[in-house]
Amino acid sequence: MLQKSMYSEMQLAELECSIATIITQTLVDKRDSAFKHPTKPVGPFYTAMEASRLRKEKGWTIVDDSG
Repeated sequence: MLQKSMYSEMQLAELECSIATIITQTLVDKRDSAFKHPTKPVGPFYTAMEASRLRKEKGWTIVDDSG
């Protein structure tokens, strides 16, 4: 489905190219010390209030990325 959707969008944009899809999965150790000090934030942006609530409720590590 992913590859078909991408190909359809390329056709709509009148771009001629081949599409290949590779899907992988990575298993990480939840005890990895790198999780205590993340260097590459991922995920959505939260307001200060949302971030504070998620830190308290879920124990998430949230850093300011956008200023």
